[in-house]
Amino acid sequence: MLVVDDDPAFHKLVESVLTPAGLPFERAHRRRGAARGDERAARAVIIDGLLPGMRGDDVSMKLRERWTQAQLPIVFVSAFFRDMRSRRRLVRECQVDAVLHKPITPES
Repeated sequence: MLVVDDDPAFHKLVESVLTPAGLPFERAHRRRGAARGDERAARAVIIDGLLPGMRGDDVSMKLRERWTQAQLPIVFVSAFFRDMRSRRRLVRECQVDAVLHKPITPES
């Protein structure tokens, strides 16, 4: 799992869920983490909606230029993008597999 988010607290939350489940993950704090090819080794990507220098929806669309949903599932997380129009765009145009709204809980 590749986690692209600039919030250290979010990385800790993901770690608290994935580590006990035995699922490895890599952290990327900026868009370059997803843009430089780190996602090749990942089986899925979690992307924050707002990243330094780029939006998560743009990163998602760039990933979809190289990998299909079957090849690389994308979970989009953000405190924004809450309205139905944004959700439809994320699912249809950006082809994300799931949309979660911050604050995220371990259960979600």
